[in-house]
Amino acid sequence: MLELKSKNLFVKKSPFGHSVVSKVLDFYELIGMNILFLHSHNSDFSSWVKFNKQEFNSKNLKNILSNNLFRLDLIVVHDLQSNFENTYRIIRQVTDLPVIFIIDSASNFFKSINIKNFDTAYILFKSGGIPTKRLTTISSLTFDSDRLEDFLVESIKDEWKSNLKEMKIQYIRDKNLRDLLGED
Repeated sequence: MLELKSKNLFVKKSPFGHSVVSKVLDFYELIGMNILFLHSHNSDFSSWVKFNKQEFNSKNLKNILSNNLFRLDLIVVHDLQSNFENTYRIIRQVTDLPVIFIIDSASNFFKSINIKNFDTAYILFKSGGIPTKRLTTISSLTFDSDRLEDFLVESIKDEWKSNLKEMKIQYIRDKNLRDLLGED
């Protein structure tokens, strides 16, 4: 789906960014990735994920990672303290698995993030609705809230946009070609 490297940033854009991020994470889980979701104490996003969740702080992070590394493929961090560099440094002391940091675009900390410190960076959001002739929109939630066409992704570094339906189709197509022709 989305290319993941060592240090990744997912920016959830309000108001429905949390649902888009959870759809992407659900897809990773569906294709067989085992995910550990690390969240700070007051994280509201933890209710959106279905897989292994652990509340953490900088003092117990090493211990949590050591106890949960068995068959783990991906680490996702939603830290409201926004101390990404310190958290990433601690994670790298224990493992070299890909790490996704999640942040809200409305947070004050987002404006101070240096995108160059991340290998990949994506903004995830839901389309605003169907425009009408007036200055209003009809929300797509009234028709079908799970349409993958409405869940949008924008790469900050590579400057492209797509929707989850197209990304899913591309992933399946690429996987079928790899299975048919080999890894190369």
